[in-house]
Amino acid sequence: MTRPASLALTLLSALSCQAGGPLADILLPESETPTLLFDGLSLKGWDGDPKYWTAREGEIVGANTKAVPSSSYLFTEKSYREFRLLLEVKQTMSPQHSTMHSAVAALGERFVDTGANKHGFKGPLLMFCHDWGIWDAYGRNRVVPPAQKGPLDTYKDEKKGDWNRIEILVRGNRIRFVANGTLVFDFTDNPELLKACPLGLQLHANGKPQDFKFRGLVLTENPTDQLLTLTQANKKDEVSYPCFRLFAVAKTRVQTLSEQASSISNKYEHYSYHQFRHRRSPRCAASPPPLAKSVPRRRWQTQRRLPRRWRRL
Repeated sequence: MTRPASLALTLLSALSCQAGGPLADILLPESETPTLLFDGLSLKGWDGDPKYWTAREGEIVGANTKAVPSSSYLFTEKSYREFRLLLEVKQTMSPQHSTMHSAVAALGERFVDTGANKHGFKGPLLMFCHDWGIWDAYGRNRVVPPAQKGPLDTYKDEKKGDWNRIEILVRGNRIRFVANGTLVFDFTDNPELLKACPLGLQLHANGKPQDFKFRGLVLTENPTDQLLTLTQANKKDEVSYPCFRLFAVAKTRVQTLSEQASSISNKYEHYSYHQFRHRRSPRCAASPPPLAKSVPRRRWQTQRRLPRRWRRL
């Protein structure tokens, strides 16, 4: 594959992961403007320990092979207070991997944790994968469900080892959480304990290997008071509010880029990288300029002039 085609396809893959990928079927109210927290290619806009967090194949990967002394988080650079967050998460399952949960950290604060961990957090953890509910880190501990002892790993709608669709809706001091179309909890907290802060993806303190993959990661601020994925799961053919299909315009853009990538590939397939790199214009690169026509030279230009002393007087 030639260089221009590979660049175009790289751009296509990045857009496809967001625009035509896991969340493209979700209907957003017209009053909400979606923000892509993840560009599909890099961790731009995020802050985390590169030892644990990477961007790979359109996904954010949080993983460890050695012990993690204290939970490490990948934080957004911006802080949020009232928001809707849509994402999908998958936990790697194997005899070698831990079944420890992950979470979205929100409404708390960053701090330096054990082991000089600059990416620590204290506050509400909205947990998923092998444990579901709210844990108040360095505070009240288990908050939801209040009587739960140990991890809540019997959630019937969890897709173990596969992608789980998550929707988190925070309005005021009310926190709602939907997983795979089912309401997990609807909790109203003390407003004095909740504050605007960066959102974080958790890699839990652990002595065993862990591997979590995240994709989608679409956020809207000041959302409407309606759970979108719960509504669609129960009423697939009925939507009672003005809405538009998420990224419908972007999906069209991806199709256009796909056609452009194919055109670019065909256009330059007979050129070497050196020829393409040093082209002066698309016109020259597409069709090399024809050779200049030979112009007859004038007689005085072609005749050999005699030395002055041989010329006639």
